[in-house]
Amino acid sequence: PIDMGGAINTADDEYFPSVTADGQTMIFTRRSSQGENFYTSTKKDGKWGQAKYLSDTINTDFNTLTRTTR
Repeated sequence: PIDMGGAINTADDEYFPSVTADGQTMIFTRRSSQGENFYTSTKKDGKWGQAKYLSDTINTDFNTLTRTTR
């Protein structure tokens, strides 16, 4: 495991990262009290930006463990 810093890591579980071929975008799973959802981060100036929740089009009640609300 690698500490990705406060822009990515929280007290919740983050796992299954996937990075684009150019190394500039990461999508990962975060499991929290709201369920299991996908987040994304973009690298700028060599640092990962604040993780952002992917839209409700991607994160649905049908493809996560226990998602209730954001």
